Amino acid sequence: MEMATVYGQTQFVGVDLIPTFPTEIKPQNLKFKQFDVLNGLPFNDNEFDLVCIQNSSLCFTETQWKEIVIPEMVRVTKPNGWVELMDVEFNIQNLPKNFEPLYDGFVKYCKLHDINLEIIPRLGKLLQTHSSGKMTDFNEDIRKLLYYENIDTDSKINMTRKLSKENISSFYHTISPIILPILEITKEEYDEIIDTININFEKNKCFNNMHRFYARKKLAEE
Repeated sequence: MEMATVYGQTQFVGVDLIPTFPTEIKPQNLKFKQFDVLNGLPFNDNEFDLVCIQNSSLCFTETQWKEIVIPEMVRVTKPNGWVELMDVEFNIQNLPKNFEPLYDGFVKYCKLHDINLEIIPRLGKLLQTHSSGKMTDFNEDIRKLLYYENIDTDSKINMTRKLSKENISSFYHTISPIILPILEITKEEYDEIIDTININFEKNKCFNNMHRFYARKKLAEE
């Protein structure tokens, strides 16, 4: 919605499996479609100048990325248009020792459901190898997502880092019903670990890497 507001002359279309989009307040140049990407994107070939997917590594198996998601993104992109994939690694660097069981439980759950958490740094390579040779000008941008604040840093940046810690806390609270059966701890112990995020992530200077891959679709004569 922010992009649609900033670039008012550009048409934007969002797609999701569930109706998470606002239905009342939205820019006039923004449309939403509720659709399962695994059934193929509901658009014509060569329709968009930019096709972007973000934070979706938990939604697809590696096979689905290779055989459906990436080929469909390439298909609906115009020649000379761009495809972008962006996601944040779940592997937090300098992870506090007491938090390791929660992360390990999450990894085990994902493996049971054929979700590969290590795919994120490889999404750019998958875009190269599963685009039927239609893409070129491959780029990668890696940035650190920090979970600790700094007195010498701009207050807005520190607020973003604080929100990042809150997002981690909220995420692990949300997934507790699915990973608690894997862990050998009680719900109370689980919650106590989450309550230490603010202090321990700050002390350990935790961070993870955010990856952005983008490439251009070749023109017919290239």
